[in-house]
Amino acid sequence: MTPAPAAPIPFNPSTGSVTAQRVDITLSDGRRILLEGATALSAIVAMVEGLAR
Repeated sequence: MTPAPAAPIPFNPSTGSVTAQRVDITLSDGRRILLEGATALSAIVAMVEGLAR
């Protein structure tokens, strides 16, 4: 599988957080997560950690 090209990571000075516009993650067990729209990186990490439990 070829990794998707990386895009610059935007920093939002009004909230002080790093955000992503589109996130596509495939977990090792085959489940896939697709998020579209501005999402804080901290929320994405928390969601993936919750799925790993």
